Amino acid sequence: MKKLKFIIAFLLILSSTLICQEIGEIFIWEEAEKMFGNVLEEQSITTEALKNVLKNTINSVMFNVNNSELTILGDNRKALYFTDSYSENNEIFHLFSKSKLEELLNLGNKEICLFQKREKAYTIQNGQFILEYSIPCPPICN
Repeated sequence: MKKLKFIIAFLLILSSTLICQEIGEIFIWEEAEKMFGNVLEEQSITTEALKNVLKNTINSVMFNVNNSELTILGDNRKALYFTDSYSENNEIFHLFSKSKLEELLNLGNKEICLFQKREKAYTIQNGQFILEYSIPCPPICN
């Protein structure tokens, strides 16, 4: 019984730590190219459209590019931007803090934002800046 209480307490502490910290890190393009490899698949959206999508979520934003189709989910995996082929399932998305994506958009200050599936990672690019170090959802979706 003590082990179970300890495990529950540990998981609560871990989940509250993840919720409070920002998820994602911004890199300069040249550094990201070396770290994450070449772009295998890419989809774009205007920065203005992305900012409008972000108005519909509070804390987190999740992305996936699959078969050249971009899907964006918000808090609690609420679909915010998707194509007709999207269906809610346990497909793995790449979760970032909304605040880190907004920081990327402000730093990059370009009209187009690129969502990239790379050799070693999933990245978001705006101008000369790239956001990575997402968390897979599932298993962690908060």
